Amino acid sequence: MRKINKIFVHHSASSQKSTTRDMIHQWHLDRGWTGVGYHYVIEADGSMMMGRPLAKIGAHVKNHNRHSIGICVVGNYETEDLAMTPGQEQSLTVLLRGLLDEFNLDAGEIYGHMELGQTACPGQHLFKWVSDWRVGYAKAKRTT
Repeated sequence: MRKINKIFVHHSASSQKSTTRDMIHQWHLDRGWTGVGYHYVIEADGSMMMGRPLAKIGAHVKNHNRHSIGICVVGNYETEDLAMTPGQEQSLTVLLRGLLDEFNLDAGEIYGHMELGQTACPGQHLFKWVSDWRVGYAKAKRTT
């Protein structure tokens, strides 16, 4: 297994209601990639779909793929005043906690794509959720 030191949260910048992992896979193939560039895709109903195997380098943040995991939450959280569905929020929470534990990382090693890439991804609304989640997780860890 490769060394993991970062987790990136992305959005699909597409319809929350109709976008699927398979659609993202095809979009990435159309770009000349070897398939979906994310390791996980969380669909609108909260389904956590595997993308690339964790052992393989993703294609989601230029210059930061070698030692990171990419998670894509379906939806456009920049232009729409959109929140994750309850299922997406629950799945993302469970996934982040599990990955932090599995790779012995702290909440400061979770990033919105925009923090280390020149992009608006994961959108202002999802980025706020990620920022708030990091703070809450770190605070809860200090009190345990």
